[in-house]
Formats: sequence, C-alpha cells, structure tokens
Amino acid sequence: MLKRLNYRIISALALLLALAGTLASCENDTTGPAYIAVRVINSDSVAIQNAWIHLSVPGSGTLFDNPNTSGHYYKKSSLSGWTDSPWKYTREAYLDVESTKGAYRGCSFVHVVPGDTAVAYVILRPYGDPNSGCP
Repeated sequence: MLKRLNYRIISALALLLALAGTLASCENDTTGPAYIAVRVINSDSVAIQNAWIHLSVPGSGTLFDNPNTSGHYYKKSSLSGWTDSPWKYTREAYLDVESTKGAYRGCSFVHVVPGDTAVAYVILRPYGDPNSGCP
C-alpha cells in the first residue's frame, strides 16, 4: 500500500516537472507595436537632412491602416538624418526603405518585429550607382 502511494506521488511529481519544463521552454510572443527608425547618411557617414524617406511593402500589399497611403508612406529626415518620429507598425514584416534627395538615391530594407524597434540606415549615392542598393 505504501509503495503504491509513493509510486503515485512520484508519478504526479514527474508529470508536474515535465509540464513545468514544457511551459518554461516555450518562447513568449512579443506584444505591442513595433517602431521603425530610419537614418539617411552619405558614403562618409555624414547625416543627410531633408531627404525623403519612402517606406513600403515589397509587392502590392498594403502597409498602414490609412487607405490613402496605398501601401506607401513618406517622411523627411531631420537635421541628424533620423526620421522626426518613428513609424509605428503592429505586425511582423520585411519592409523596403528608399530615400532620395536631389540627384541622390539609396535603398535598404528593415525587419519589423512587434514589441521591438527596427533601425535602418540608408546610404545616398548618385542615381545609377550600382552600390546604391536600389534595383
């Protein structure tokens, strides 16, 4: 009788430990919005101000909730080269980033993860430069 009781207690403890180990090893989903910050620089790492920054989804998907953007969104870079305020996005995505100013253009991409801040650097180069990152 005592052996049977010990066996049940040990079995229950083993089951609880296995369950606790399974729950502890699961990856927690990140929640909350993601923020996207972009900095525009030249090839000498000097910040470029007043450059247009274009954020979009590759292909023909939509990006933001505003139907007027049609999957695109523009901002200008500040004196430090960063966007004035970061974009706010709620889903995981890979986004294309393009920046232009005068005869200069640069492209990059950013991986957005909810609950995190994604940072992209865009290097402006003359139009037609094969190192601009633009297709």
